[in-house]
Amino acid sequence: MKTVAALMLALLPAVGMAQAVIVDFSNPPNEASLQQLERDGTPYQKQQARAYRHQAQKDALLAARGLPTLQQRKQASMAAQADGKMQPSRYPAFTSILTHMQGALQELPMRLTQAVTAAPPPVPLTRQPLQAEGCTLAASTPSGVELRAGGLNGSRSLYRCEGFYLMAYEWDYSRPLRGQVTIDASGYEKHPGSDRYKVREMTFPSASGSVETMLSWISPSYEIRLDVYTPAGRPQYAAQLDRLTALLETLATRMPAVETPSEK
Repeated sequence: MKTVAALMLALLPAVGMAQAVIVDFSNPPNEASLQQLERDGTPYQKQQARAYRHQAQKDALLAARGLPTLQQRKQASMAAQADGKMQPSRYPAFTSILTHMQGALQELPMRLTQAVTAAPPPVPLTRQPLQAEGCTLAASTPSGVELRAGGLNGSRSLYRCEGFYLMAYEWDYSRPLRGQVTIDASGYEKHPGSDRYKVREMTFPSASGSVETMLSWISPSYEIRLDVYTPAGRPQYAAQLDRLTALLETLATRMPAVETPSEK
């Protein structure tokens, strides 16, 4: 299943450390720069250095066994998707997604279900803006990684919109988590003169003949992704996709900038 963000649970983070660390595995620092980060970097930069070092060790083990590294797997996956040779392992039909979500909700571990029942999660940030766009909520379930207090740190919501449908994912990393999350920012761009990331757009073919456009935005404190399923590509749905992109950009301006973890 294609993902923009590679979420990997590690050990429980130390007090005062960022819980979500953003790295770009497609452009890792060289050895000298990595050593400098490990020696002189801020606490957040040292966390990034550990993530790069850990991935480099994993890649070395894979290469020694003759297996593709993380970047080689990504490149092969993107090439196959671009050529239309690989269909995403998703649930392209609206009814299939709805059925899958309803089933997944029933399969949540009891401790997570009890935590959600005892303390319902916050309303997703995208809920009101998407409804204002004319989208109707069909289903919503918990998603993400486990909170220290129980439950999960995010949600996934299915919406039926005018002429298309979408899945909205949100993950809140500012709440105390049971583990640290590493977010792969490969392919993201930053606003000029800023450490804040732009909304990223990616398009994939869908097994049902429709087109899936993934709009996503990341920061160390929050992550949002919209998987938009349309009957045709961007030229026919440019206005809708542009509005959704603007929606994410507006929400992003309310979030802490990427540089804030260095202050932790």
